[in-house]
Amino acid sequence: MPSKRTRTRSKGAHGVVRQVGVRTSSTESHRSAQRRTQRRSYAERRQRRLSRRGLAIGLSVALVALLAAAVAGVAVFFSTSDSKLALTESNAKEALVEPEEGKAYYALCAAQLGTATRAADPATDAYLLVRIDEGARKLTFVAIPSNVTVAAAGQDGMPLYDVRAQRGDAELVRQVASLAGVDIAHFAYTNAQGLEGMVGAVGGVDMALAEEVDDPQAGIIVLAAGERKLTGAEALVFLRATNFAGGFETASLNRIDFTVALAERALSSQGFDLAAILGDLGRYVSTDYTAQGLMALGDALRPVDELTVYRAVMAGHTSANSGMFVYDDDAWKALMEVVGRGDDPQTADALGAAVNTSEVTVEVRNGSQSTGMAAGLAKTLEGEGYQVGPVGNTGDGIIYPETLIVYKDEAMRPAARAISGEMGGGRIINGGDFYSFSTDVLVIIGRDWMPVA
Repeated sequence: MPSKRTRTRSKGAHGVVRQVGVRTSSTESHRSAQRRTQRRSYAERRQRRLSRRGLAIGLSVALVALLAAAVAGVAVFFSTSDSKLALTESNAKEALVEPEEGKAYYALCAAQLGTATRAADPATDAYLLVRIDEGARKLTFVAIPSNVTVAAAGQDGMPLYDVRAQRGDAELVRQVASLAGVDIAHFAYTNAQGLEGMVGAVGGVDMALAEEVDDPQAGIIVLAAGERKLTGAEALVFLRATNFAGGFETASLNRIDFTVALAERALSSQGFDLAAILGDLGRYVSTDYTAQGLMALGDALRPVDELTVYRAVMAGHTSANSGMFVYDDDAWKALMEVVGRGDDPQTADALGAAVNTSEVTVEVRNGSQSTGMAAGLAKTLEGEGYQVGPVGNTGDGIIYPETLIVYKDEAMRPAARAISGEMGGGRIINGGDFYSFSTDVLVIIGRDWMPVA
C-alpha cells in the first residue's frame, strides 16, 4: 500500500491541488499585532498622501514654469517685433506729439514707391495723412503730393520729397503738420520692397480695379479692370501707376483704397495669428508704434469693413513750368476744417459752396495749338450744364504751357474750382485786370491738359 507522501505526489502530478493551511506560532499577543497593523496602514496612507501632494506641487511648479516661459516668450516676441518696427535710422520721433487720451489723432504714412526705371528716388515718395478716431471708429485719409512745395529751413519752394531726403523724417513730419495745421502723433515708412513683402505676408490683397492699369513707368504688368487678388509685384504696379484720366487724384484714391484693403487683410486674423503677421510686417515697415500698440489699434478698428472710411486729396494742379504741385490754399483750409471735425471731406462744406452750373457762363480758349481742344472742352462743360460762350483759339500767338482757369469776382471762385474738377486739372487764378473776358470764368487750355475720359 502506497504511503501518504506517495499518494500526494501522484495527485499533484495529475493536477489535483488541495488548499493547504500553514500553521504558525508567535509570542506576540493579538492586541499588539492589531496595533502594529494599524500603524503600518496609517504609515502607508500618509506616504500615499505625501506622494499625491508632491505630484500636485510638481505639476504646479511645472505649470508656473510653463506660464513664465510663455510670458517670457511673448515678451521676447514683442521685443523682437519692436526692434524690427523701430525707427532705428529715422529721427521722426523728435517731431511727434503725444495725442490726448481718448481724442482723435493723426498719423503720417510715407512710402518710397520707385518706378520701373527708378527703383529708389525721393521724387517717387507718396504721403498719406490719416486721422484716426478709435472711439467713433473713423479713418480719414488725406493724400498729399510729394512734390507740393513748402518753406523748409528758410528755403522757399522746396518739394516735400526733398525735405525728407535732405532734412530727415522729423522735418518732413513738421512740414506736413504745419501744412495741415495739425499735430502728428505717429509715423510709418516703407519702400517698394517693403510693400511687396507686406502683400506677401498677408497672402495677397483683394481689390476692385475701376479701370485698367497700364503704365510703362509703373512696370510691365498690365492689370485688367475688375476684382482680383493682387500679388506683391502687381500691387507695386498698381500703386505706382499715375497715367489715369483723373491724374494724381485717381492715383491717390487708389493708394488709399489699397491701404484700407491691406489693413483689412491683416486685421482679419485673431490673437497670435495677428501677432505673427505683425512680426512679419516688422521686416517691411518702420514706425514708432510698438507691436503691442499696433495690436491694440487693430483690436480697436476690427472689423475694418465696419469702419467709416473717408478719402480726400489735396486740391490743386501740377505746374507745367516747374513740375511742382500748386495747391488751392482756400480749398485746402476748408478741407482740413472738415477733416478735423470728423466729417466727410467730400461734402459741400469741404469743397466750397455748391455751384449752380446753369448760372455760370464760361469762355473757352485753346492756347495749346492742338486742334479741337477748345471745342471738345466746350462740349464737356455744356454737358455739365454750364453756359458756354465764346469758343476758339487764344489769338495772341502764345503757346501756354499750363492750363489756366481765370475768374475776377471772388463769388466765382467756387465755380472756377468746380470747372477745374470737371477738367481734372488747371491752375485757378484771380485774373484781376490782366485778362479781358465778359463771362464769369475764362478757361485757357495749355499744353499740360489732357481731356478727361
